Amino acid sequence: KRNVTLTYGVRWDYGTYATEEYGRSADFSPTTPNPNAGDRPGAWIFQQTCHCKFASNYPYAVGPRVGVAWQITPKTVLRAGWGLIYAQTNLVSAGILATNTVSSPSPGAPAMILANGIPTNTIPTWPNFNPGLLPSQPGSVATNLPGGLGWLDPNSGRPARQNQWSVNIQREFSSNLVLEVGYVGNRGAWWPAPGLQNLNGITPQILAAHGLNLADATTQRLLTSPLNSPLAIANGFGTPPYPGFPLTNTVNQAIRPFPQFGFIPAINDPLGKTWYDSLQVKLT
Repeated sequence: KRNVTLTYGVRWDYGTYATEEYGRSADFSPTTPNPNAGDRPGAWIFQQTCHCKFASNYPYAVGPRVGVAWQITPKTVLRAGWGLIYAQTNLVSAGILATNTVSSPSPGAPAMILANGIPTNTIPTWPNFNPGLLPSQPGSVATNLPGGLGWLDPNSGRPARQNQWSVNIQREFSSNLVLEVGYVGNRGAWWPAPGLQNLNGITPQILAAHGLNLADATTQRLLTSPLNSPLAIANGFGTPPYPGFPLTNTVNQAIRPFPQFGFIPAINDPLGKTWYDSLQVKLT
């Protein structure tokens, strides 16, 4: 009489990272010169013009699964299972931006009269493949990027993986009383964690390269002082990082890896991990 049942299988998942149909979305490039920041590295690239891919797709999402049921005695059964499960690739894509500033020609005068139609000079250029998409003006600083714009992680095409397993024992004590005790666990990897990375953060290495110690009170005041302040000038920080950089910006902003920007978010960076363990008991 057979008292062991074995089931097994395998699944292969393949998904691509999200893209704009015609390659018009903008991705942050840490090496491309930015014309609005004195050609300092840190600008925008587009798949249509760079003829490149922002990320790669993961072809190895192979998920084996196995399960076993063993009838130890007529009233006792042991069940166990294990498998690798893959999620779909994240559907957050690189952002798209096309803007134009519309202002009144003089105080009290309308910027436009809608009855006459929208003036052509107010319509944003589209598509916009300008590497200096932001900052919008030469010498300015884009402190806050519009939603969706950032650096698309090159591993965006890698789906999250869940490693799952369980062990369960069932015991019948009478015709209408069954006890089940089981352990269920899993470990996850490669989940998108966009809050864990800031490409434009000031690291301890950057501070050390400038001879700054964050524990020092003078350094703390210096970092929040504008470049044109006596404190910044006295410590050698009076020179802007690129032509036109406003001297009213702080030393903290000037020593960022990309001083023409503030926070630069990473999109779809697969750095997240999950874990779960549980004891599950059921009396029926």
